[in-house]
Amino acid sequence: MAAILAAAVPVAPQIRISWLAAMVVVAAARALLVLRYRQRRSEDRRWARWSATGSLAAGVVWGSAGVLMYVPGSLAYQLLLWFTLLGMASSSVYALTAYLPAFYAFLLSSLVPAAMVQAFGGDRVHQIVSAMTVLYTAATAAFGWNLHRLLVESILRRFENLDLIAQLQREKDLAEQADASKSRFLAAASHDLRQPVHAIALFVDQLHGEIGDRPRAQQVVGYIERSIDEMSALFNALLDISRLDAGVVAVRSVPMPVQPVLQRIHMLFRPIAAQRGLQLHVRPSPAWVEADPVLFEQALANLVSNAIKFTARGGVLIGCRRRGASIAVQVWDTGCGIAPRHHAQVFEEFFQIDNQERDRAKGLGLGLSIVQRIAKLLGAMVAVRSVEQRGSMFSMTLPRTPPRQEAATPATAAGYAEARLRNALIAVVDDESVIQQALRGALERFGCRVICADGGENLLAALTRGGETPSALITDYRLRAGEDGIALVRRLRHSIGAEIPAILVTGDTAPERIREAKASGLPILHKPIAPARLRSLLDAILYESEATAR
Repeated sequence: MAAILAAAVPVAPQIRISWLAAMVVVAAARALLVLRYRQRRSEDRRWARWSATGSLAAGVVWGSAGVLMYVPGSLAYQLLLWFTLLGMASSSVYALTAYLPAFYAFLLSSLVPAAMVQAFGGDRVHQIVSAMTVLYTAATAAFGWNLHRLLVESILRRFENLDLIAQLQREKDLAEQADASKSRFLAAASHDLRQPVHAIALFVDQLHGEIGDRPRAQQVVGYIERSIDEMSALFNALLDISRLDAGVVAVRSVPMPVQPVLQRIHMLFRPIAAQRGLQLHVRPSPAWVEADPVLFEQALANLVSNAIKFTARGGVLIGCRRRGASIAVQVWDTGCGIAPRHHAQVFEEFFQIDNQERDRAKGLGLGLSIVQRIAKLLGAMVAVRSVEQRGSMFSMTLPRTPPRQEAATPATAAGYAEARLRNALIAVVDDESVIQQALRGALERFGCRVICADGGENLLAALTRGGETPSALITDYRLRAGEDGIALVRRLRHSIGAEIPAILVTGDTAPERIREAKASGLPILHKPIAPARLRSLLDAILYESEATAR
């Protein structure tokens, strides 16, 4: 642009060459300044002053053109010069407003000399052009200031956003650490509390056979059993949450009819509802959905159980509604209702409305949390609608599928074979003597012979002394001295040279422990163990072992 202007305006050659040389020197000096800054990247404020000085020098050179290349007798050349200077001043708005001293230095030094020459041009036209130049300079200066302010605000906002992002990341890390700490605490507390409850449950089962026909004693034992059942319900709910969080729950979604599940739920909860003076109604439905049958039934059972607990009068209705390509399985109740501010909170662990005293009769505050986790696994949507003092409606929406012909499945015989357990040698490994004694008593009631040990070394030594191979092994998952039940099973099988049937018993609900236990392929019982469940599983693994041997 400078070369074109120098060639176009008819002034003395020495003036044009000198002005162009000055422009080249200033441009070279500014380019060298930029290069040095990029090499050093210093925070020294002298770089800003040098930048303003360079802009002033460039403005002075351009402003001198308004004086040196002014052609008094030619309005056309004057307008060419004027528009060139205005164009350079306009470009400085976007190039220099990041630093206002540099912008004002260039703007004023490039336009003020031309305005002064026009003011003394001698006629009214030149004076008008001078006034327009002054007004343009003022407007450009104001626009540049506003642009600078917006630029600074956007930069500050960007840094604020970066700070917010960093703060959110820190809070997210803290929340994840707190969640992990909570899970570890619950796992440790659950394991330590399950141990004595597990022993108590087995001892109470033995106590039934000892007290005989003594009504008062039987009543006290019944109270103890109910207390154990309440504690077991809490432990099992925590276990369900841990298993769902651990990702060890295998989801097997298949096309399934809803009606059989509704019938089973009705049969299960009708007596419970009747005890509370409530009506439980199920509206028949021919709908089929895509879901895991076990998980779907567990989620629906939790919804119905929750509805019954918080309904004082009236009843509960279970039904289905079509929602396009989906089926919404709904549970309606005439209970106390839920305030809108609590609709999201009811799916949080241990959250309960109007239960500050933690009355266990009102539940544990875990049922809806489990429902939400199951719904996530199934790809379903859980929703709640409620009006205070009128009732609530919880729904779980699942993909709808066309009805199919159900295949007949042969019935499986499962009963308890007393002869199979009688005189069977069962090895028990647990590092707590009270648990050993509780398991010994329960197994001896089944007719088994029992050998107990607190670790692998003592078990192998006892088996060597006895000279007999155990029919099955029941081992705790956590053992002392860094040993675990999975490794113990492998060691015993390797030492004996046979695939001894084994049951893994654990009170640990930590997600990583659950994943490890699941990956072992061993059948697992979670403490506290119901004696009937222990007997059933023990008979099943002995039967499977005999079938394999045949």
